Amino acid sequence: MSNASPSHAETLERATALLARLIAFPSVSSTPNLPLIEWVAAELTKSGVQAEILPSPDQEGKANLIATIGPQKEGGVVLSGHTDVVPVLDQAWESDPFVLTEKDGKLYGRGTCDMKGFLASVLAVVPSMASGELRRPIHLALTYDEEVGCFGAPHAIRALQEKAASPCCVVVGEPSMMKPISGHKSIAIYETRVAGFAGHSCDTRQGVSAVMAAAQLVAKLGEMQAQEQHQKDERFDPPWTSVHVGVIKGGTAVNIIAPSCSFLWDLRGLPDGDEQALPKAFAAWHQAHILPAMRAVHEGCSIETHSKAVVASLRPEVDSSAERLVRKLTGDNRHRYVSYVTEAGQYQRAGMAAIVCGPGSIDQAHKANEFLEKDQLAQSCSFIEKIVADCCEG
Repeated sequence: MSNASPSHAETLERATALLARLIAFPSVSSTPNLPLIEWVAAELTKSGVQAEILPSPDQEGKANLIATIGPQKEGGVVLSGHTDVVPVLDQAWESDPFVLTEKDGKLYGRGTCDMKGFLASVLAVVPSMASGELRRPIHLALTYDEEVGCFGAPHAIRALQEKAASPCCVVVGEPSMMKPISGHKSIAIYETRVAGFAGHSCDTRQGVSAVMAAAQLVAKLGEMQAQEQHQKDERFDPPWTSVHVGVIKGGTAVNIIAPSCSFLWDLRGLPDGDEQALPKAFAAWHQAHILPAMRAVHEGCSIETHSKAVVASLRPEVDSSAERLVRKLTGDNRHRYVSYVTEAGQYQRAGMAAIVCGPGSIDQAHKANEFLEKDQLAQSCSFIEKIVADCCEG
């Protein structure tokens, strides 16, 4: 590395300032992230790095960013992170969630740990990456809409495959307390819609309550969740495929038989499980046991389930290039597995070795008063500097 490289203290100071600027962009998934992406592109330009902004093909104001630093050759490392954050609505924050607040060694703000802290540490080290000493490239990939279904990552992955020489591995900087994560579950999000038949509630025989039918369906999913607990993989916590109903909407008035109802549910599957088995069994059950009674009253009744998003699991590959790199740099040889979902599985399914390693604790994510310990930010900066050093060695 060049003798002009900044000290660790200087890099941490720069990362903190960059994090403050990233937090100031309220890039909640329901809003555009393009202003943040354009700002990052401008920051990269200051170091002579040309970034490519990839607008979403179907969402105005959303975009990915990819950039390659160093030689155009095989064997590079992708540093990947999402730019969107979850909402702060109805959360009791003690400070402005979009103003970085430092207190007692902690950096507070929406997205500090999930996952703008990682992005800030990467950007803080970009000047060292751009020093001209890299013998293997470092690719940056910033994505949109991870929090609502990982919709941006496939677009970024395709662009990397088309425009960059094949990288050796991908590091996804989701919060892991800077510990390597070897595997995580998948997630599939579904919406089930129930069409009933309206009528006066004084005689429920004359109508079909979509709300009552939906209640039976939700109860069945609960039973199926209990059955899943018999198939365990003790590497995960909880060690089984989980089913959860998060939103339900239906009905118009207490004295009207509800003509419609819908609910959103998710399925978090073990890496080696059959991701389609439970949804198929659920559909077969309600077609056989719920729908016939509904249609006996009115033939227009229906139950339909639509897939909203499917995100791949990260399957453990304990000797992959990503595992070898991160374990060499961290000295940590323990294999860890988590139940939360990241974009790492999408990279892996595209043929790239992937691992999760980033600053902060997942326990702080999505909560009021989200914070990142400043020491974690420092460790992330040091980790990125080690990646740069490794890529300079060839």
